[in-house]
Amino acid sequence: MSQIEHSEIFTRAAGSLTAELVAVSRARHHLLGQSPLVFDDPYAMQMLSTKWRTILKVGLLEYLVSNFAMKKVLPVVTAHILRARFEDDVRKNLIEQQQIKQIVLLGAGFDMTAWRAGAHGNLPIFEVDVHNTQHVKQERLKKANLDVPANLHFVPIDFTKDVLGDRLAKAGMDLSLPTFISWMGTSYYINRKQVVHTLENLGKMLPSGSVICFDTLRDPATLSATALKSYQVLLDFVAKRGEPMISTCTKETLQHDLEDIGTWDIVEHVDPATQSAQYTQGRKDLPQVDPLFDFFALQRR
Repeated sequence: MSQIEHSEIFTRAAGSLTAELVAVSRARHHLLGQSPLVFDDPYAMQMLSTKWRTILKVGLLEYLVSNFAMKKVLPVVTAHILRARFEDDVRKNLIEQQQIKQIVLLGAGFDMTAWRAGAHGNLPIFEVDVHNTQHVKQERLKKANLDVPANLHFVPIDFTKDVLGDRLAKAGMDLSLPTFISWMGTSYYINRKQVVHTLENLGKMLPSGSVICFDTLRDPATLSATALKSYQVLLDFVAKRGEPMISTCTKETLQHDLEDIGTWDIVEHVDPATQSAQYTQGRKDLPQVDPLFDFFALQRR
């Protein structure tokens, strides 16, 4: 993979803006969600800027932001929660079955898996992200008086020149062990060729039994008229913030690409209808999510 392609794959997903918006979604659900929560991150609030903590804590401000300023994109909050739950379920099952030995979070942002009880089975965790995002996270951890768990390794990386496998090995990761990789919230910020290259290179780096979780944006041709409007609103929202979504995917196109790569099999696929049935049916605390994203778990042959 060229340095240019490598840079494009990760830097958009690793920016602090994206990281904070995901943390906002998790903190909002923790504070305002009905029990039982779909996904609980009790530490997300402490990863937020002062501005966002104030908004979520002050009822009137939260109401104004949710119902006016960000009303059109509020379903993204639900998407953040659902993909986190999907990833959590897959990872916990692998840990219970003792099928993985370590965890890698690509573009980790403000992910708090290492602090959440029962989320990691005390396995080594490697958080990969750009220096600036990791610096902000570490400063907020200090401010919150949260110690870094002994099993957590920060892996700062310059995606314009560093090789992922080299950086992970230097941080202490054993590349011969089956690994769980989280690559959520990323694939649609790069083109299809780059997605294929990423999966191909991860397949070369990781041993048999490794699992990667990621989500994809649906092809607009498959969407209803109502969902298509939401799709366009979402694309406009992220594009105006300098993080355009540029690729879509169907299960069929992914399957075709994986056959060409020859190292990964789809072991789990949760489509939007299944997401609603499994996670949000009967709930009134999460905005109705439009059928825009698919969740996949791939296993290394």
